[in-house]
Formats: sequence, C-alpha cells, structure tokens
Amino acid sequence: MKITRKQLRKLIREAFKQKVPLFDPVTQDEIDTIRQKGRQDADLSGLSASQIAKLKMLDQSDAPETVMQARNLYQAFGSTEPEITPQSEQDFLDAQDDYLVDLQDYNIEQALEDVFINGNRDPKLLKQLGFKRFGDNVPLYKQRKMETSSYYYTNIKALLNKPIDDLMYVEVDMYTYSTSRFFYSIRHFLNNDERLGSQIVSRFFKDYRKKGIGTPTLAVGAMIDGNDTILI
Repeated sequence: MKITRKQLRKLIREAFKQKVPLFDPVTQDEIDTIRQKGRQDADLSGLSASQIAKLKMLDQSDAPETVMQARNLYQAFGSTEPEITPQSEQDFLDAQDDYLVDLQDYNIEQALEDVFINGNRDPKLLKQLGFKRFGDNVPLYKQRKMETSSYYYTNIKALLNKPIDDLMYVEVDMYTYSTSRFFYSIRHFLNNDERLGSQIVSRFFKDYRKKGIGTPTLAVGAMIDGNDTILI
C-alpha cells in the first residue's frame, strides 16, 4: 500500500510524540563535525603539502561532483566518515526543514503538558525549555535581585510553597532582549490550556493552577525588575 506524504508526516509526529526532552534537529555543523572526526583516521602521510591543500580545495568546492570526489579520496585514505553524497545530505536537511516547525510545536505542547499537567520537573526538560534555578545564579546577582525585588520573591515563595533558591524561572530580559525561545509558548499554554485557570493576586502576580477547589499554584507570572517572568 502506497503511503501519502500527509500520512508519513503524521507517522513522524506520532513517533516523536513521547520524546522528552524536546526534539532538536540535526544541523549542518553536526554533520560536518562527524565527517571531520572520521577524517582523523585517514592516513595522508604519503601526500605532499600541496596535494593536501588541493584535496581540501576540492572538498570546499561549490560543485557537488567535486565535493564527492574529495570525499571518496578521503575514504580511500582510510577516513571513516559517513558515505553520503552532497545531494543526499542536502535532501536530508531540507526534509527536516519541511516539518521542523510543526514538529517543534508538537513537542513543545507535549513537554508543557508534561510539566504543568503531569507535574514532571525533570531538570533536563526544564533546562531545554529555558528555565533557570534562582539558586544557581552567582552570589552577587542573587544579592542584587534580593535587594531590588525581595517583595516579589518573598511572595512568590509563599505562592509556590518552595524556597527562593529552588524557584525556577524564564524571563524576557529588557536590557539584553534575550529570552528562552519557548517563553511565549509557555505563557500561551498557561493562559489558554482549558485544564488550567489563573487569577491576578495583589495586582503584581498572576497565579496559575489546575482548575478545581484547593489546587496548588503551578506557576506565577510577574514583572520583576522590568522583566516579564514566569516562575515555577
């Protein structure tokens, strides 16, 4: 039975459905690193300096046939690099790009559900989502934060019922404009998942928790030192 492209994409997404931490694509740099590692096994001692330079020039050519010629020569000298043509390599990278956005969004949803609905607090997963542990910051940074924002951290500590050092956070830094690439996905999930509810506490904090009576706070949104922040 012939499988359609739509069916194939569905199978790929299902295969990654339970993959946590998040799926990251293979990059060109990673492929090149594997290739260069394999070339360490090549014995080029019989070649002159000019011949080695010419071999490197062939490998850097814009013509796929010339690049493949260089790869074949490296392999003939003992390189254990993968046997793949430039076209096959590009086809693979292009195929990733075709479904990468959908796949990433799909896996983010799975990961956020695992964190906020299932209660998974795997440090590796939280790190991939961009969360940092307050207690892991350098002492001077923590001291400055406590001097300028002790009111916020003290109240968030009470809302989340955990020590300040154990608070995990993601933020949009107003000074560097840096942020976790998943910050807005996290906030969107918290604001829109039908299993969660939220309320504004003391004008300064947005309290997120599962819907129901007496459910504990799962996350807190706040503006700390001008930075839009989510803490768990």
